[in-house]
Amino acid sequence: MPRCRARRKRQNKHMSAPFAQRLYLLRHFHASPPMPGQSDFQRDLDTRGMLQARSLLAKTGTAGLEFSKVFSSPSARTRATLRGMGIAEDDSRIEFVDALYDADEAVYYDLTCQGVQDGTLIVGHNPGMEDFLISLCREVDGVPPAMAGGLSTGVLAVLQVPRLAGAMRPGAARLEKLLLPDIA
Repeated sequence: MPRCRARRKRQNKHMSAPFAQRLYLLRHFHASPPMPGQSDFQRDLDTRGMLQARSLLAKTGTAGLEFSKVFSSPSARTRATLRGMGIAEDDSRIEFVDALYDADEAVYYDLTCQGVQDGTLIVGHNPGMEDFLISLCREVDGVPPAMAGGLSTGVLAVLQVPRLAGAMRPGAARLEKLLLPDIA
């Protein structure tokens, strides 16, 4: 169990911390299967993933979403996802976090338990990202209908999260919306 959750007593969902900030969770865009001799870590986006990037970039621009801080897995497909979202790899907002590559839900809680800046984007992989999203929103929203089949590639979850450090725990967030690329 992540350290910050272990110290907090479970609160009634109606007494949770104020929802003052947005947190964005983006599962990387669709990637090609590995080539002979290529590791999973080296897999890049395929044509479908590039089309997803173009579609989601347009939707985030229309929605006026801005990212203040970015945590990303360092894999080839998450780096390509950042580029597809118009974020250069040398952007000062980015912090590549090795643990996000094979992360379980606990890694996401550890990353966010001291609080996050309003507008933080996390780019990662399933199953950890999906498990974190469902856990973080479960008491407020249940499993979103758009996620009935799981968190698909290229889906951006827009969450309202508590502004207080240590307040990230199961049920602490509200799902504002899911942005899906037009190419599934």
